[in-house]
Amino acid sequence: MQKKTRKPTIPIVDPNQPPYLIGYARVSMADQSPQLQIDALKAAGVPEERIYFDRKSGSGVHREQFDLMMRDARAGDVIVIWKLDRLGRTVKQVLGTFEELANKGAGVRVITQPGMDTTTVMGRLIVTIMAAVAEMERDLIRERTIAGLKAAKARGRVGGRTSKHTDEQILAWEPLGTSRCMKLTGMSKTGWLKRLRRAHERMEAKADAEVAAKEMTDAEPEV
Repeated sequence: MQKKTRKPTIPIVDPNQPPYLIGYARVSMADQSPQLQIDALKAAGVPEERIYFDRKSGSGVHREQFDLMMRDARAGDVIVIWKLDRLGRTVKQVLGTFEELANKGAGVRVITQPGMDTTTVMGRLIVTIMAAVAEMERDLIRERTIAGLKAAKARGRVGGRTSKHTDEQILAWEPLGTSRCMKLTGMSKTGWLKRLRRAHERMEAKADAEVAAKEMTDAEPEV
C-alpha cells in the first residue's frame, strides 16, 4: 500500500494581524514526509496553518513554498525552522536569506540550534561570525586559486622553438624506452630526456590548474 504524504498548502497571512511565528520545512525527496519537522514547528508554537513546506533539494533555485514564505514575511515576523540547512545548502544561500529577511524586519529562529535566533543579540552575533568565516573561506580559496594558476603558468613556460610532438605523444612513447624514443623523435638522449621532463611538468601544471578552477567553482562551503 502506497504511503500517503501530506500535500503542501498555502498558508494565509493576514497583513492586518500582529507579527507571526511562521514555520518552514523542507524534505529533499518527493516520497519523504515533512511530518517530523512540522511536529517540531508546532511544538515550538507555530500554528499549522502558517507552516510552509517544500519537497525539493535545498540547492534548487525555485522552491515554491519557500518563495511564498519569503514574500509573505513581514516586519516583526519570526521564521522558525528545524535545522539551518532547511534554508539552503551553502553558507551563501543561508546568509542571503538572513539578509533578505532582516531587510524586511523579520527574524529567524532555529529549533535544533537555540543560539541561532536573529531576534537576540547573541543570535545576530553568530550570523555575523558566519558571514566573516564565509568571506575568509572565499578569500583563502581565491588566494590558492591564483597561486595555483601562477605556478601552473610558470611550470608551463618552456621557451625555444615549438615541438613537433605533443605532450600526449611524448608521454605515450615513454614506456618504449629511451633508445626507441630517440629514434622515433630524432632527438639525442639529452634532448629526449629534457623534452620528456617538460611534458611531465606541463601535464602536472594542467592538473594543478584544473584543481584550482574546481576549488573556485566549489568555493561555497555547505552548511
